[in-house]
Amino acid sequence: GAALVVARQRETQAMNGIAKYSPANDDGDNILQLKEKLASTEDEIEVQKVQIINEIQKAEALQKELKDIYQERTQEMSASLSREKIYDQRVADLNGKVSQLESRLRNLVHSDDDNEVSSENPTILHFQEKEKEYQKQISSLTDDLLKQRGRLENASTEVLTLRNRLRTALTRAENSEKEA
Repeated sequence: GAALVVARQRETQAMNGIAKYSPANDDGDNILQLKEKLASTEDEIEVQKVQIINEIQKAEALQKELKDIYQERTQEMSASLSREKIYDQRVADLNGKVSQLESRLRNLVHSDDDNEVSSENPTILHFQEKEKEYQKQISSLTDDLLKQRGRLENASTEVLTLRNRLRTALTRAENSEKEA
């Protein structure tokens, strides 16, 4: 008798479970879940598209900035090279003048009738002053030339650094595009 009661209870429970289960209900839930997943996936795709667009814009901005900086540095290097050539020419001219003055001074010293050179001789003093002046100019131009070379080296280093940054940004943008 007890087994019969237990069997009937199981049968009743099974029937209640079947009554609760309805294929129409199950299909509706599945469709609703699929719609929610689809909407969620579409939102994720939109977010990824926005991120890709942002990365592309960043890459383009960095590329433009690098191009501008590269042009500035190129102009600066060109101007620096021009100044360096001018300084080199001035140094060469001043060295030539110093050589001429030294030669004149030697000729004056040798041509002096008494073979005595007075430190008070106005011509010699004038040449000595000119020589000192030219030596100062040569020294100043040499210093300027060395500074310009240092700036040129720094500018070249900066350009290389910016190129590497651009490559990195472009690689990130490409990776973002590939991931999408």
